[in-house]
Amino acid sequence: MKYTEKERTNIRFEAGRCLYCYDAPCIKGCPANIDIPEFIKAIRELHDTRAARIVYDDNPLGAICAEICPSDELCRGKCTLAKQGKPINIPLLQHYAVQNILPDEDPIHYTGKKVAIIGAGPGGMAAAAFLSRHGILARIYEQSKKLGGVLNSTLPTERIPDGSIEMDFKRILSMNIEIHYNKTLGKNVHLKDLVKGNDAVIIATGLRSKKIDIKGSGHSNVFFADDFLKLARPAKPKKLGGHVIVIGGGDVAMDCATQALKTARRVSLYYRRGRNEMPASHEEIQRAEEHGVSLNYLCSPVQINRNNSGDLFLEFIENTLVEDKRGRPKPVAIKNTGFKVKCDGIVFAVGQTADEQLFRDLGFALDGNLPEIGDDYQSSVDNVYLVGDIVNGGGTVVEAVKLAKEVANLILEEL
Repeated sequence: MKYTEKERTNIRFEAGRCLYCYDAPCIKGCPANIDIPEFIKAIRELHDTRAARIVYDDNPLGAICAEICPSDELCRGKCTLAKQGKPINIPLLQHYAVQNILPDEDPIHYTGKKVAIIGAGPGGMAAAAFLSRHGILARIYEQSKKLGGVLNSTLPTERIPDGSIEMDFKRILSMNIEIHYNKTLGKNVHLKDLVKGNDAVIIATGLRSKKIDIKGSGHSNVFFADDFLKLARPAKPKKLGGHVIVIGGGDVAMDCATQALKTARRVSLYYRRGRNEMPASHEEIQRAEEHGVSLNYLCSPVQINRNNSGDLFLEFIENTLVEDKRGRPKPVAIKNTGFKVKCDGIVFAVGQTADEQLFRDLGFALDGNLPEIGDDYQSSVDNVYLVGDIVNGGGTVVEAVKLAKEVANLILEEL
């Protein structure tokens, strides 16, 4: 991306507002632990390439995160100037910084060590970058024909320009990395072979949409989040009709709702708890409302029906919140409060889960619906580490980077 002289002047001015706090609350708010004051200072002093290196030292997905991080809840939200309502626009400055990256000047001494990484999503790609820069051959096994995982499959295209993904991945692929496409764990690539042929294995396969057992889910125009978001990405997205209902309260539900608005006249989102309990970030909720999504709270779906005329209905029941043993508000159905909503399409975005059967077949112990994990991010299978959403149950890209860095450092200590 090319910046005009006026844009550069505005960026220098924004960088000049930074207080360079001694305790740097912005760094504490960044899961990747980027030295934010230092890269901002570099921009102010016209050392743009240095600014880019500072970002990429701690976050190999620096361009991607500049676009999609929930910064108002992380670095920017922690900025000292946020108390005055004028926080530094850290994403803007980071986006500017990474445009100036140059190839690494220092040659990497390769150690002969090899690490297999299963999954080329954010966690897998970040782990490959951290390991490769320390002389490890990273071998990535990806089940599709494209890198990026959710970034290139279900994340709405308008949320992140292709240029940001390409920029980060091009830099990563310039390192000592092998890519093996169309490789699916348990089918045409096997864990025992990877363990035998490498010094360590990282599984970064991500999660998939959680299915719920609700009567009528087999009707046409009823989707789960992953399938719907894939259909919503093309130039001619899937049309579900005039009124679409989305069930859920997380970031993925918000994405489903805004994507449904591409073809629907009206989108209604229903969540079983209240607004304050929504797991979605404030930015995502606000974005959905700005797009015109109707948010409805304290309602749970009961069943889906079609009448003789073919009209689709989703039945709900109202909830009240009761504190459970852990202190979290638990939705409890209120008797005789059922109601029906007519619609043309339904999308369930009610959480994510790992492929439980696959992990059982591979010999992993499970903790709920996720693989069991130790304090060192090792699984119950020796020398096999876990990274990304299968560790935290579904988080942000920058959280995947944080986990990738920690796992890479643990592996480097062992090797």
